[in-house]
Amino acid sequence: MPANSEYPIVKDQTMPFDDLEPEHHYLNCEITFAHDALKLSDVILDHCTFQQANFSAGEWLDCTIKRCRFLNADFRNCQFYRCTMIGNQLIGADFTGSHLKAVTLNDNQADYANFSETTLDQVSFNSTHLQESAFQAVSIKHSLSFKQCTLTSADFSDTPLKLVDLRTSEIADLRFSPQLAVGCTIDSFQAITFALALGVRIED
Repeated sequence: MPANSEYPIVKDQTMPFDDLEPEHHYLNCEITFAHDALKLSDVILDHCTFQQANFSAGEWLDCTIKRCRFLNADFRNCQFYRCTMIGNQLIGADFTGSHLKAVTLNDNQADYANFSETTLDQVSFNSTHLQESAFQAVSIKHSLSFKQCTLTSADFSDTPLKLVDLRTSEIADLRFSPQLAVGCTIDSFQAITFALALGVRIED
């Protein structure tokens, strides 16, 4: 079940990751290092800070994560299921090899983030900055949408775009594999960017 705003609130505390309990709302807490494999479920992390930057191979289930800082954090080979990420600092974060299913990312700063070689299943990026982000060799299942996002210079090389919806997003200097672009959903303005990338000459 998705994280609930009526969970008991734990505020202004310092505690290790291992002590976080399901069905709790952690507000303005400082989270120290985990000693065991990171597994979180049914929690809200709200304006929290973290002493560690390595979250690799962790498991995040039914979590809401908002207004937290994960600059250059290591999320490689993580599992994210039914999570919502809101207003986080994800600049330079590395999600390589991770699996995200039914995940929504709203209003995050994720420039230079790396989602290469991930599996993205029903993932939605909304109002998120993804300038120079990497989505290389991504496996997409069911859907992947970008609504009002900044994808300037993002790299989708070797990623099939059939299930990708880019409408309403800024895609200047987008890099992609032309042979894998068939079926991508774009608007009429974005079609010019795709045409130029495919070597089409556009003349008045």
